[in-house]
Amino acid sequence: MDTSNTRDNAHTAATAAMTELDAWERWSWLWTLIFYGLLALCLFVALVDPAEGSTAEIVVLTLLWGGWYWLMILRTTMRTLWLLLYFTGALALWLLLVERHPFYFTALLSFYSQIYALLPIRWSIPASIVLFAATFLRSFDFTNLADNWVGVIGLIASVVVGTSIALWIAGIIAQSDERKRLLEELAAARRELAVAARQAGILEERQRLAGEIHDTLAQGFTSIVMHLEAAEAALPPDVDPARTYLAQARQTARDSLGEARQFVWALRPPALDRRSLTDALQRLTARWSAESGVRAETTVTGTLRALSPAAEVTLLRAAQESLTNVRKHARATQVILTLSFIDNVVLLDIQDDGVGFSSDALLARQELDGGFGLQTMRERVEQLGGSLVVESAPGEGTTIAVELRV
Repeated sequence: MDTSNTRDNAHTAATAAMTELDAWERWSWLWTLIFYGLLALCLFVALVDPAEGSTAEIVVLTLLWGGWYWLMILRTTMRTLWLLLYFTGALALWLLLVERHPFYFTALLSFYSQIYALLPIRWSIPASIVLFAATFLRSFDFTNLADNWVGVIGLIASVVVGTSIALWIAGIIAQSDERKRLLEELAAARRELAVAARQAGILEERQRLAGEIHDTLAQGFTSIVMHLEAAEAALPPDVDPARTYLAQARQTARDSLGEARQFVWALRPPALDRRSLTDALQRLTARWSAESGVRAETTVTGTLRALSPAAEVTLLRAAQESLTNVRKHARATQVILTLSFIDNVVLLDIQDDGVGFSSDALLARQELDGGFGLQTMRERVEQLGGSLVVESAPGEGTTIAVELRV
């Protein structure tokens, strides 16, 4: 059995069910056709068999009713108060037409279909009962109630049956809406699972590539650089052409080493393997403090939440690069990393009390010792839709703020 085809078919069916129009919307053209059909029939009978009313008045009122429906129902966004206004005007026009020709009483049928098709069930049942009561009280002969009791029972029974059918249909619609909601949740869960599976595969491949690059290319280029430096030191002082070639080879090896490190930078670091970002940052600051002799600590604020692997890698790399820059340039005595979760945003602030630098010095600073610098950090953050801000001044320390949406 092909499970992939089965899943695809289920997903297609769920998508079709979610995008399918509701029954009332699919059959809205039928209610419009019934309404204008009844209106045309009533007008035809009134013209063929005139009553006491003026024919011109009947034509004008009929056209007004048809135009009122077109304006209020077909051309306007349907809202409950707007629909109540429509029914009020339509009922007034219907009463005027019934007074001019009794056959227009037939058009009352269109009201019931419109009430149940356009109004919510909590409005449609009371509205239909009020409409029935109004027409019943207006047309029924109460002076001869004894002879018409069968008709009264029949009318009441029709109201009860009609209301029951309306409630039944409303229950079917509610069940359909609930099923549609569940299908939407199922489709959303499927999308989340697909994204999680894809990210897991990407993460595994990144870890493999990072290990391969570190164990082969990076170490190989490092070894080449060391051998070239040793060869240059061993050369006699009078072989300048050979020194030139060695210097060029050493520079090429350094550049290649930098590119290899940049690939490793972009891949998931071992510090995040089976550890949370918070734990990785705390371990990073503790180890960095022990190595540099500078006091460093990590503070976490807000409610912790899961981040995507790409976001975790970017934040950890930003912290690593910032601490590297502090150690090289800042001459700081204290560094504070603050990881903050605020609504749908995660912030990472790296603040030191070092010598700081001016904006001109920031522009002039180049990547050193194979590092990747602030520009690379900013590019990685912006790829995830975030931002990186550097605030510094001579003698006032430096703060690097990374913001990502989660």
